[in-house]
This record gives sequence, structure tokens and C-alpha cells, in this order.
Amino acid sequence: KTNSSLRHLDLSCNKFGSEGGLNLTQALVTNSTLNTLNLRFCEQKPENASAFRTLFAANTTLTSLDLSDNQLGEQGGLDLAATLNISTSLFLLNLANCEITSTGCEAVASSLVGNSTLISLNLSHNPVDDSAVSSIATALKSNGTLTEFSLDGNTLTAEQGARIAAALTQNTSLSSLQLGDRCLQHEITCRALHLSLSVNSTLTSISLSPLHYYPTPTPDRPLYPRPAIRSAVDDRLERNAHNLAMKHTSLFERTQRKICEMEWATLSTEEKNRVDLRYRLLSNNPLAPPIGKYNFFQDLPLFWQAVTDVGLENHFELHPWSRATPH
Repeated sequence: KTNSSLRHLDLSCNKFGSEGGLNLTQALVTNSTLNTLNLRFCEQKPENASAFRTLFAANTTLTSLDLSDNQLGEQGGLDLAATLNISTSLFLLNLANCEITSTGCEAVASSLVGNSTLISLNLSHNPVDDSAVSSIATALKSNGTLTEFSLDGNTLTAEQGARIAAALTQNTSLSSLQLGDRCLQHEITCRALHLSLSVNSTLTSISLSPLHYYPTPTPDRPLYPRPAIRSAVDDRLERNAHNLAMKHTSLFERTQRKICEMEWATLSTEEKNRVDLRYRLLSNNPLAPPIGKYNFFQDLPLFWQAVTDVGLENHFELHPWSRATPH
């Protein structure tokens, strides 16, 4: 409750159960520093998911939550969907293998329509039916912030995979999509992906495994995609990856900018003015708009230099000197 320095807490594989989880979330309601919380394989139950809805109604600093490999069930999925409807800070949510039913997955997907902060969502190894797939497709058409989405380990049919692939023609943010090997073994899904990628310019990664692609159809495998379709999908993914690399819009950088905005808000007016003045001088543009109003942290290396020059680097958790930048 009173800790003012802890930013990252990993309690994974500690089986403290439902009661321990409830005590933890209650303490975090008043915490204003923790950014990431990992509760993977901690024997969390549906009531713990309900507690997170209460937590995120009050907490605005927690940005990453891993609840994978817990027994959250259908009610847990419904409560976490409600959490996404009210959260303004959560960027990454991992719900892989949480025994969330198709109804729960459908609710979580539906919450993405109105959510504008989540960047990464993992629903792997949770069952989905046609209704849930329809909700996922609808969410992907309208959501403009999600960049990573995983349904790996689910038993999606070729038609369900094709429905999600078709939604990508209207998606403008997703860069990584994991649908699992089973539905991607079908030519129906791969052809839908190929058509969508003729329009979509952001997707760069799909769970395509070469071990599941056969050179020619056979009677027992009539729908396996031919190498030409696979190659065409790969070519369009590679094209998108090249174009996005040129625009410097990696997931790490987007997450970094969002967290910078949150930590910038904690500085005093005097500290902001010092950084802002130094930033303008370094950019050789004294008349540039103040930081935080336009093109927020457009030049991150220059911003870090300004922060360091005025001695405020310790205020920023993601400063490059405190954490290595991934390649």
C-alpha cells in the first residue's frame, strides 16, 4: 500500500491461491508506482478477476498484467471484459490458458470495441465458438490500438480463421496475429489472409509454420495450402515489415512512448519546463511547441538527452540507460 519505489512485481508460480490474490489486489488499489504484475500459475479463481475490476477502477499506473495459467473460468472472463471497459492504463493483458469459456472470450473481444489503450492481448488455449469469433472479427475491424493478438492453441476451423482474416482489411493497428497452426493448415484461411494483406499494411507476423505445409494436396489432406499461396502470404508480410520498419513504429517504441507520457505527468511544472527548454535547444528549434502538446516525444533519443542533461533520468523507468533496448 505504502511502497513508493517498486515498479515490477513477478509472483509467478507461487500458489498463494485466491485469498492471497484478493489481499494483493486490495493493497494495489492505493498503490501509485507499480507498472507490471505477473501472477502466472498462482491458482487464481473467478473472484480474483472480479477484484481486478475494482482495482482498475481506482489504479491508473498498472500497465501490464499476466494472469495466464489460472482457473478464471467464464465469470473471470466476463469480469475482465468489464475491466477493459473501464481501464485507462492497461497496455498488456495475458489470459492464456485460463479456462475462460467461449462466452467469456466473446465478452473480452467485445470490450475491445471501446477500449483505446490495450496494445497486446493473449487469449491462447481458451475455447472459442462461432459467436466468439464473430465478436473478435468485429473488434478487429474497429479497434485502432491493439498491435498483438493471440488465439494460438485454439481449435479454430478454416472458416473461422478466414472470418478473422477478412476483418484485417479494416484493421489499421495489428502487427502480430497468432491463430494457431490448425486453421492455418487450410487453404481457405491462407487465401483469405492473402486477400486481406493486399489491403492491410500493418500486419507483419502470422503463426505460419512450414512444417504444416505440403507440396501437393492429397485425398486425406485436400485443403492444405499450396506453396504458392504460402509464399504469397509471406511476401506480403515481409513487405509490411519493411514499410513499418522504415516508419519506426515497433511495439516497444509505442509502449515506451505511452509509459513516458504517464511518467512525464508525474513531474512538477518546474521540472517539465527544464526538460522542455533543453529539448528545444537540442533540436535547434526554440519556437517548437512544448513537449506533451504536439507530437509527444517524437524524437525519443533527443528527449532522453534532454532528460539526462537536466538530471531527471531516474524519473523515467524506461530510460535507455536503465533498460536495454531490444533489437
